[in-house]
Amino acid sequence: MFMRGLLKLTIGFLPWIAFAILAGPSLLSLEIAMGACLTLSLIIGFKQLKKGFILTWGTVIFFAFGLFMVVGENNMWFVTHLSVLVPATLAAIAWVSLLVGKPFVLQYAKEDTDPAIWDKPGFIAVCRHLTIVWGSLFIFSTLVALAKYLRLGGPGWLYTVLSTGPTLFGVAYTEWYKKRKQAEGRKLALQNS
Repeated sequence: MFMRGLLKLTIGFLPWIAFAILAGPSLLSLEIAMGACLTLSLIIGFKQLKKGFILTWGTVIFFAFGLFMVVGENNMWFVTHLSVLVPATLAAIAWVSLLVGKPFVLQYAKEDTDPAIWDKPGFIAVCRHLTIVWGSLFIFSTLVALAKYLRLGGPGWLYTVLSTGPTLFGVAYTEWYKKRKQAEGRKLALQNS
């Protein structure tokens, strides 16, 4: 059951992953990537948009704004700073979701769990914790992108590893932490019975 939830969370990040792959060095490739990722986020996120998923709404808003800035305005400041703006936007989405009391991980977790536990403090705490982890990883990626933009030194491959590694860690950590908390819950239930 958890793998299904993790898959849905990964699909929530799919437009961002696609953008990393599609956005090439030319302005045309960036324009195509913005349009394709906006379209992708609307198609795969249609149901989630109707449900008010913060990650999905943030994704659509980012790519709509990005398409406007790149195609409509030909804004070179935006284009130049995009490598920092992408992880910063993801960090903002995660932290804003916490501030408004709707950790974005909670919205995905609810799709694969019994509604009877949705309001349980433990369930909410797990989702809040995972959202904090993701938000922290996005801040780390933002700092790495900023260091690369400022040319603080180091080989290019190091920046690639340091910017993609947190996402892979986030996926693995989410799976591990969820399984750990489920095992703790089962153990506690056995002790109380």
